[in-house]
Amino acid sequence: MKTEKKQSRKAYQSDYYKANKERIKAQQQERYQNNREDAIEKQLARHRANNLHCTIVYVIPNYDGLGNDYVGISKNLNNRLAKHRSLGKLNVDKWDILEVEYDRAKARELEKRFHTEGYHGGRKNKQK
Repeated sequence: MKTEKKQSRKAYQSDYYKANKERIKAQQQERYQNNREDAIEKQLARHRANNLHCTIVYVIPNYDGLGNDYVGISKNLNNRLAKHRSLGKLNVDKWDILEVEYDRAKARELEKRFHTEGYHGGRKNKQK
C-alpha cells in the first residue's frame, strides 16, 4: 500500500510540474534575482574568511593507521581537510600546524624537506 501511495504521489508531482513548468521556472528566476545580491555578498564573505593570504604547512599524525605521518600545505586548511576526509583518509581529525608562511615557495620548500625526512605527502608523481 505504501508503494502505491509513493507511486501516485510521484505521478501527481510529475504531472503538476509538467502543467506548471513555466510558472515554476518564472518563480525560481524571480527568487534568484531578488536574492542574487545577498547571495553574492554572503559568498564573498565566506571566501574572504576562508582564503588566507598565507600558506599553512600542516601534519596529520598516523593518517593511514599504520604509523605514517602526512605533511602538506594549503591556503584553506578546512577545505583541504575535508578533501582528505572525502578521499577516505583515516585519523584526519587529529592535525597540527607546523608553520605559517606568507611566501608559498618557502612553504613548498619546507613541505619538501619534511617529505625527504620520510613524512608522507602529495606531489610524488606531479610535475611543475
